[in-house]
Amino acid sequence: MKRFTTMLVALLCGLFFLSACSSENKESFRHEIPAAAETGIHVHNIGETSSYLMKDGKTPYQVLVPDSADANTLMAASELNALFKESTGTEFPVVSDSPSDVPAGKYISIGNTSLLKKAGLTADSKLLGKYGFHIATVNDDLFLYGTSGYGNLYAVYEFLGDILNFEFFYTDTYRLDKNVREIKLKKYDVTEVPDIEYRAANYGYMRESVDTQMRLRVTPYEDFFMLIDGKVAHTSLNILPPDKYGAHKDYWYEKDYRQLCYTAHGNKNEYSLMVEAASQRLMQALQEYPDRNLVTLTTADDGAVCECAACRESKLKYGADSAAVILFINDVRARLDDMLATDEYKRYDRDFDILFFAYSSYEEAPSSKNEETGKYEANQGIHCADGVSVWMAPIKADFTHNMTASQNLPTREQTDAWKAVSDTIYLWYYSTNFKHYLTPYDTFDAMPDTYRYMKNVDAKMIFNQAQYDNSSAATGFSMLKGYLNAKLSWNVNADYAKLIDGYFQTCYGDAAPAMYELFNALRAHTYLLKESGVGYDGVFSVYNDYEKTSMWPKQMLLGWKGYIDRALAALEGIKEVSPETYEKQYRQVVIERIWLNYLLVQMYSSNTSDREVAELKSEFVSDYTLSGMNKYIESKDISILYKQWGI
Repeated sequence: MKRFTTMLVALLCGLFFLSACSSENKESFRHEIPAAAETGIHVHNIGETSSYLMKDGKTPYQVLVPDSADANTLMAASELNALFKESTGTEFPVVSDSPSDVPAGKYISIGNTSLLKKAGLTADSKLLGKYGFHIATVNDDLFLYGTSGYGNLYAVYEFLGDILNFEFFYTDTYRLDKNVREIKLKKYDVTEVPDIEYRAANYGYMRESVDTQMRLRVTPYEDFFMLIDGKVAHTSLNILPPDKYGAHKDYWYEKDYRQLCYTAHGNKNEYSLMVEAASQRLMQALQEYPDRNLVTLTTADDGAVCECAACRESKLKYGADSAAVILFINDVRARLDDMLATDEYKRYDRDFDILFFAYSSYEEAPSSKNEETGKYEANQGIHCADGVSVWMAPIKADFTHNMTASQNLPTREQTDAWKAVSDTIYLWYYSTNFKHYLTPYDTFDAMPDTYRYMKNVDAKMIFNQAQYDNSSAATGFSMLKGYLNAKLSWNVNADYAKLIDGYFQTCYGDAAPAMYELFNALRAHTYLLKESGVGYDGVFSVYNDYEKTSMWPKQMLLGWKGYIDRALAALEGIKEVSPETYEKQYRQVVIERIWLNYLLVQMYSSNTSDREVAELKSEFVSDYTLSGMNKYIESKDISILYKQWGI
């Protein structure tokens, strides 16, 4: 422990020196990041013109929207006006498109308007997909457009970022220039297509606000998934519920009915009936959600796996329990395609994927590495059919380390193994420790590499599960993590240090220097925990025990609280000048005091005076209540902790 403490002190002293001497590189604790990955499209050709978008606080421009604009396109026009007015005091008249008669004037055209067509512009769906967009200047008109309302809305946010320095960070916190009186018209030729097509960040505070998700360019996953009884994950027993198909229970399920038997115990007739029933339920989903492109038939959240003779035979033949899942869903897909070719159902035909889980007992792919080539090959030629894809959920991975690190070799091997079987990979990654919501799970140094890895394996979706059931906020700099997850899933090569700096400057204001020091001290400490092995049992997984005195020395935690005190003192100057800003920044600061007080009470109450413990608990309750959070462990309400603490 002495050697570890000496190392930590030395590193932190150097870290503080860097923080004090460098205002240019606030993110002073940073490790080498691998070479850039191939990206989507991020082309920004922006030139100057002699014209003005606004001069002397006045604008000649109107906003043009399609006559049949969808909700997201209307939101785009509303957001443009609201944020522009907040910045300049001016707003644009909004005009509904009339193809036969668009009055003369200067326009900001949003979406697929008649003016877009007259300008010779089109939104190429093959290029942009559903979420990409263009920004273009033709003569004196501006065009913000994609192939969908999402693209139109994202184009508006990009445009506002360029002309007004708009950047959204968290719920009600964003950067925006104020008192702007003059804006030059620019010559735009901008194309943005996300590196990862589907970007769903599963944070409680994000899921509570559609506006938050839209402004971060992450999509509510319900918008692209067809729901099964309101569910996306672990849907197999909802598609084929045992209580509905009791007559088939001895064939369609494993012995305790906790999981499907994907071979129907080897009974061909029952297997055909099982395929038909599953196909009918998925056809129902296709009808219910005609605009969505993903549906799941995913194993129950249970370690159970059928061990009947037919399932054992399948595993022996193909080398993995997952083989039976693939073959079953391939047959379901074939049956659906047959149904969609008929007059009754053909109007529901479209490109869509059925996803199954590589998770728990089914995480192993039915493929093997060729020792000569070093590449994985499918066992017995098994392969996912067109429109059937794997959704990998490597819950045993260590997300505090780079995905290219030795600790994550099993995950990389698993990914390669699945790519031999499934043409398309969807990813379910993790950003929190589910046993310790109130203890930091530091993935910051690994995040750039992790997202580049996702892009390099051609992941079509990242579903990043965090504290999905925790309301309003999360401690341990988790809102920063949510922001970074959103930005990196759009552009894996985004300037990481610049993103962090922007977040701190806006979210903490005058308190930013002190909060930087706390953030960097935490990162330095967790780095040394991993390097030294103190309190560390090989992998910092999402279920490890992180509440150990060896990991969080008392004096260190008390010292870190000093950063919070300095941060709050720094905010006093704006308390009277801007009460609203003060309240936002005060809340952001004390959210990071929650985990410090939690660890001090949880681990050191026995050797701390009753008065001090009472003060720590009181401060914790006050901060926690202000945060709006409600969970301290996955599915565990804070009231349980309060009861344990005698509150």
